[in-house]
Amino acid sequence: METASLQYSTIGDIIRQYRNKADLTQSQLAGLSGVSTGYISKIETGEVEHPSFEKIYSVASALNVPIHEIVKPYIELEQKSDVLFGILHEVVKTDNTDLIIKAASACLHCKDMDSMDAMERLYHFVDRDINGDPLRLALYDLIIRQSRGHGINSFVAKALLQKYLMERNDFTKLHATYDSGRYVLHYVDFLSAEERVTLYYKLGVHAYNLRLFQESIDLCSNNVAEDIPVSLFKAESVGIINDSYYYLGDYNLSEKFLKQYMTFPYPHIKDNAKLMTAVLLAKKGNRELALSHFTNVCEVALAILCCMSSTN
Repeated sequence: METASLQYSTIGDIIRQYRNKADLTQSQLAGLSGVSTGYISKIETGEVEHPSFEKIYSVASALNVPIHEIVKPYIELEQKSDVLFGILHEVVKTDNTDLIIKAASACLHCKDMDSMDAMERLYHFVDRDINGDPLRLALYDLIIRQSRGHGINSFVAKALLQKYLMERNDFTKLHATYDSGRYVLHYVDFLSAEERVTLYYKLGVHAYNLRLFQESIDLCSNNVAEDIPVSLFKAESVGIINDSYYYLGDYNLSEKFLKQYMTFPYPHIKDNAKLMTAVLLAKKGNRELALSHFTNVCEVALAILCCMSSTN
């Protein structure tokens, strides 16, 4: 408690120094910050044992005190989750990544919430409130490290998946990010059914783009085999299998999965299937019927283009 009081009195010293530098009375600062004169006085003299961060932040903002100067004592000594997550909400508005990571780490070590609940709260905070990719990646790395340290494999898996989904968009590193995605498979049993479908589909597409067609089939086949509700990812997994078998030269299996692909209730699938049907017919030697299908596809495409041009 003595250490805590010393740290918090340091905040009082900071407030007093910045107030004097601004040549403001406590009453004037109260008017600027919305915090009462009496409370400001108690902060400066150290009479408040645990000053409210919200009030400290209001006073500090009115004085243009750098946020790291007032946050450090809290993230080192505060134990309440609501206070720590409130601090995190404020520091993410800055570009101080180190401070944000320290605040997030403090949230995971709060004393009034168990490790699983704290991890879940931080994970959802990152997913919902963090926009910049570099910061999101840094926070997911923190979640991965801390989850491993506490044996919380579900959040190791979730954070690894989110990292992969972000990093795979860097097309200059397709091979490296594919390896990262395959690493997530070690934790696939800790993902929800929906997350597994996403991983298998995204990784299957990734393999397809790298022309690893058999791996693409193996990955997407997990979505065909799983007893899951109909979804776009499930449908497109079947489509990827169909295309992969085509490029492997197995036209019979390609046709088999094309028929399955056509059973899904998504408008674009019908058009995709028409073109692939024509291609397969040609590959299997039925050129006249293939030409008829190609002609139909071209007529539909031309009609769409005409409609688009007439509306412009």
